[in-house]
Amino acid sequence: MEEVKVRIEKSIAEQREERIKAWLDRTVALVAVLSAIAAVASAIALHYDATESLGAQIETMRRDQRSFVFVKPVDWAPVKSHSFVSKIMLAAYGKTPATRVFLKMLCRKSVVTETEAELRKTLAASPIIIPASSAMYPDDRLTETCYPDIDDLNSNLQMLGVVTYLDVFHEEHTTEFCYVSSIPLDAMVEYKDRALAPCVTFTPTID
Repeated sequence: MEEVKVRIEKSIAEQREERIKAWLDRTVALVAVLSAIAAVASAIALHYDATESLGAQIETMRRDQRSFVFVKPVDWAPVKSHSFVSKIMLAAYGKTPATRVFLKMLCRKSVVTETEAELRKTLAASPIIIPASSAMYPDDRLTETCYPDIDDLNSNLQMLGVVTYLDVFHEEHTTEFCYVSSIPLDAMVEYKDRALAPCVTFTPTID
């Protein structure tokens, strides 16, 4: 009887050891799998971090080397009764030339009530596109002339437009502009005040 009891206890102990061993084996396998997953995840994270870092460095380098074209009004003058001529200057900056420089510009009577969306719609509908230059090198200056169609000297002058160009990496960039006189044209003639200020209702895109 005692011998049977011993055999039973030994069998129970052996089964318990086998179960523990099985659980340990499973745990070791699970830890190994999780470690492998963690290693892969870490490698992926390092890869993306490195990729993002490299991408940021490339973007910084491109911005450092690329061209920029900015716009500002330089002059306007009466040509004859009820007729004016206005000019803007395109200025190139940076370390490399801008190519395929195109200008779309409207010189017209300012409409105070126009919203930005309406101004953009008006500009988009304009067919006036001037091939300003095949290439503008750093520090180049280019003046373009516009003849406003204004028959009311009590109106304010508005100059609205956009310049598009390619940088040395063949990426297209845009410089929008909108300027308006702070006083009507007749007062500008009388006081010889030719100052134009940025339009309040238009936020230009410059990239």
